Amino acid sequence: MLHRFAPAALLCLAAWLAIPAGAAETPRTIEVSGTSAMRVAPDLVVWTLTAVDTNLNLSEAKASNDRKLERLFEMIRQLGVEPEDIQTSRLSIRRVTGEKNKFLHYELRRTTTVRQKDLERFDEFFDQLVTATDEVNFNFDHTKRTELRWQARLAATEVARKKAAEVVEALGMNLGRPLTIREETQQPAWGRSFSPLANQIVHAPPSAGGEADQVEGTFAAGSIEITESLQITFELE
Repeated sequence: MLHRFAPAALLCLAAWLAIPAGAAETPRTIEVSGTSAMRVAPDLVVWTLTAVDTNLNLSEAKASNDRKLERLFEMIRQLGVEPEDIQTSRLSIRRVTGEKNKFLHYELRRTTTVRQKDLERFDEFFDQLVTATDEVNFNFDHTKRTELRWQARLAATEVARKKAAEVVEALGMNLGRPLTIREETQQPAWGRSFSPLANQIVHAPPSAGGEADQVEGTFAAGSIEITESLQITFELE
């Protein structure tokens, strides 16, 4: 048996099928930032020691760089640094050219990073290391940086939550659940330069007939700052 539908009924059915299900309303939100900074006394010195050699002959430059590295390692061992606190980068070779791309020489660089955990021996390390290689950098850090960052991150979260709650209360609304959390701070690894207390010494041989410069003075590490910033989006109720 065939059933016939009235044209009006078919039109109503088609219209009903074309209407999508009601989409959820876009939630009302508020985005706030929270920052927490703490200052702590460092308990670690990170030394970055770079041996640099230039020569027309690549093999001679490499041999000279290897000798510098051997002397540096011997000095580091004499200072009592543990093997896990020493890290050496790959050898970097650069072909240096001048005007009209004329070859001048090869430049070889190799960097060794040393972590010194006894700050009371800073002057001893300084006196030895500045004479052991061509370029010396040092930064102050903390062995518990990860834990300190976590504390600062939690504090920054609370700062953002309180800020949002105060604003929402003033508007006569209620603060809902967090929707997104974005971390703003990027903390570098321990072997990189990140401290405002970073220092650099470029070692040069003494002039003919002269004495090498002697650096005297007191050592004060001061404090380092660990900062965390977050952006949090809350739903409004």
